[in-house]
Amino acid sequence: MKMMKNIILFVLGMASVLVVAELFVSKAKVIEYSLGQYYEDIGKGLPTNRTSLMFTEGFGIFHTNSDRFIGKGLRYNTLIYKRDPMPTIKIALIGDSFVESFQVFERDYFGTIAEEILNNKYKNYEIDIQNFGRANFGLNHIYAYHKSFVDNFNPDLVLYFLSNGDVHTGPPTPLYPYCYLNGDSLIVTTNYPISDIENYKKAEKWLSASIIANLVNNARHTIRKQDLAAVLLGNVYEWFAEPKQETPLVDSNYKVAPIIEKIVNEVDSNTILVNREKIPLYSDFTDVVEEYDKEYWSLYPVLDSAERAGIKTNYWEVTNKVGHWNKKGHQIVGRELARMLDEKVQELITSKK
Repeated sequence: MKMMKNIILFVLGMASVLVVAELFVSKAKVIEYSLGQYYEDIGKGLPTNRTSLMFTEGFGIFHTNSDRFIGKGLRYNTLIYKRDPMPTIKIALIGDSFVESFQVFERDYFGTIAEEILNNKYKNYEIDIQNFGRANFGLNHIYAYHKSFVDNFNPDLVLYFLSNGDVHTGPPTPLYPYCYLNGDSLIVTTNYPISDIENYKKAEKWLSASIIANLVNNARHTIRKQDLAAVLLGNVYEWFAEPKQETPLVDSNYKVAPIIEKIVNEVDSNTILVNREKIPLYSDFTDVVEEYDKEYWSLYPVLDSAERAGIKTNYWEVTNKVGHWNKKGHQIVGRELARMLDEKVQELITSKK
């Protein structure tokens, strides 16, 4: 009986500790609930109407809107609170986690910086730059997301932000829109294996309800990516370790796969392909872009120039990590994006008159 009593007290004590820990961590915002949610039309997407804090390489705060992307959303775009609404020019940015940018405040985001510069110049128009970035997006996902979701918001201009890794082919990320070739036709689909959907929904139920469950899940993913010492010691380990150097995916034998070529061929006239790398994109890929007469911009010159001037656009001093663009990187990219967009905005304004 004494043993049973001790077991019951232990279980009750552990349950109490978990409840207190759940409440403390959720209120302290040390970690967020899962940012994933399943939708019938797009698969895995962002939750709606939620402000989140992220402690990753840096410290970021961002808000998802009712339209399931980061930023103001359509409610703002309608300008229903203005008596005399201004004409709006909508510019959609699509890409991977560099576009998503969980690492910075929204006010420091490169799209926000470019938007502010352009709105200050074109005061009679509302320039709305929308963030449709999603982690692990390659060109296949970017194009499929554009056609299955982003086009619903009728953007005037769409920018695909690409790295060398994004123009490779490989298994699509589970539950993301993707495309495939059926003969000579490019098919965009959101059809996923039923088992993947059911498993994700089960996990989502727990991860969206419990901070502790999400913490354990994040730890599981972290252990897969880092040394055990780094996981156990946390930031203390970073004090003694050299920052990891970036290893851009560069394949000296790279050739454009048929599906990548088909996607480039199918890109709309209002879509611009943008190199977001500090190195050139594969020449074989850019040759295909030129062959199909698609518009192509590159951030490589400005990012490379910054690096040569000693500005580390991807180094986070606070966490001693090399990763996504830091605040200075966002400033450089935002100003350059505004410069590159300026002529396009003028053309759009002229066409709307």
